[in-house]
Amino acid sequence: MTSTLVQRAGRSVVLAALLAAALGAAPVAAGSRAVDLDLLVPPPPPGAACMAVANDTVRCDTFKDFVLVREPVFEVPCGTVHETSTDHRDGIRWYRGGLLVKRHVDEDATGFWSVDPTAIDGAVRLYASWSSTSSWLVPGDDDTVRERFQGVGLRVTGPSGSPIVMIAGQDALDGSHRGIVRGLTDDFTPGAWTALVAALCD
Repeated sequence: MTSTLVQRAGRSVVLAALLAAALGAAPVAAGSRAVDLDLLVPPPPPGAACMAVANDTVRCDTFKDFVLVREPVFEVPCGTVHETSTDHRDGIRWYRGGLLVKRHVDEDATGFWSVDPTAIDGAVRLYASWSSTSSWLVPGDDDTVRERFQGVGLRVTGPSGSPIVMIAGQDALDGSHRGIVRGLTDDFTPGAWTALVAALCD
């Protein structure tokens, strides 16, 4: 469960296994030179709009949408917690010589948790809004990527509106974090798990 929260905080994807929906075709902007997406390494996601912008440089505008609808995510004493959430991400990629060198992503996500598997709303609210910038030390080689995140990686609030979980600030390229880290488990932040159980079960 803790690793799932870290994923939502920007280090991977979300609180549980999300359903990814990448839609649309890859148009080419008017007046730009056509781009063969099969020659880009690594390839952009489906729906990317790519254009040659200068010499050997290609820019791709991307988007991804992740959706959960009453998805079981973890257990509390009064039952199974279900998540309903939407997570939208807009990105820009830059390729040089066909190899990825830089990426910027903006993410906005909202949702709720409930032990009611039929719930259409819940008192425990989820929120995230962050930006990331990634650079490839070796163009096109994902093993050499360095990433920096900033913003609200995850905020979980109870009925009073006060944060139960809060992960916000900036993750530097060296992996250090500056900001707020109020985790979910009691061994990480005393009382946090108890507060969450009370918000979900009372």
